[in-house]
Amino acid sequence: KFQVTSLYVTHDQVEAMTMGTKLAVMNKGEIMQADTPANIYSDPDNIFVAGFIGSPEMNFFKGNISGGKFRENGSNIEFVTTFPDQNNVTAGIRPEELYLETGKNTSSFEIESVSSEYLGHETIINFFTANTLKRIRIFAEFENFDKIKIKVYYNPENIKYFDEKGNRIRL
Repeated sequence: KFQVTSLYVTHDQVEAMTMGTKLAVMNKGEIMQADTPANIYSDPDNIFVAGFIGSPEMNFFKGNISGGKFRENGSNIEFVTTFPDQNNVTAGIRPEELYLETGKNTSSFEIESVSSEYLGHETIINFFTANTLKRIRIFAEFENFDKIKIKVYYNPENIKYFDEKGNRIRL
């Protein structure tokens, strides 16, 4: 309306995602990624951006890729992958990209939940792997998921891989 570019600074990621047509995520005065809100959320360039945007934040698994599988250090978690063999990799997947039922192109792993948080329109299921808290976000479920074994499904295409410096690895 005014034909003026405006710069708005906020630490509130929800506010930034809803107000901006283009975002710049900064860390210690350095731009980590500048793009549309949708691209920053779905295609983060590094671990900082991936962990900063999203609530709950992206789940991270530290491990190695070998023989078409990512294996998390200190747990039995494995992800199917087409990425080449590499050590000291972090795999990331958003809580809403983990499912409790199988779907097209899904693989699975098993976890034991520690607690769940029913929030009305969604439920957050908390679990630990390699002594790190992870989360699953499911919608409109009214069920207690506390301290039970759960088969968790994922689409391998949704997993983002980061090198040991935190930069995104792309095929």
